[in-house]
Amino acid sequence: MIYAVLAAIIFSLGAGFYGGWSWESGRWAKAEEKRVEAEAMITALSDKAIDDAEKALNEKQQAFKDGEASAAGKEKIVIKRVTTQLTQYPVFKNPACVLPEDSYGLLRAALLGVRSGVVVPDAPVPVPTSPAAAAPTAPTSVGPTPSGKAPPKPVPKKAANP
Repeated sequence: MIYAVLAAIIFSLGAGFYGGWSWESGRWAKAEEKRVEAEAMITALSDKAIDDAEKALNEKQQAFKDGEASAAGKEKIVIKRVTTQLTQYPVFKNPACVLPEDSYGLLRAALLGVRSGVVVPDAPVPVPTSPAAAAPTAPTSVGPTPSGKAPPKPVPKKAANP
């Protein structure tokens, strides 16, 4: 009888350990399945994002090329119109209305800088010849004085103690 009880105890312990092990291994297998599914979803989403980014970049590059081609044709039309207007209207012969040649070079350099993303250093600005500068006026706001020093701060009056 004792052997039967011992056999039943050993059998129940073995069955309990086997049940616990199979339950844990089932949990691990389910967790592994979820991890594999999540990795597959992440891979699919990242591939889609990369494809979308490449497509958007290609569209932007094509739009830029189309814009350059369109601008080249329009530039010729604008240059032709400007040259005819320069000779047609006498106002452009006034020196105050005409930009110096250096300004066109600065404009071209700035445009190249904008297109290429390179910062163009500032060049000296030509001094205007006309109209005459007005006389300086007294400052109306609190700020640095011509000497470079800030005006003194106002001191509040102290109230008499009662």
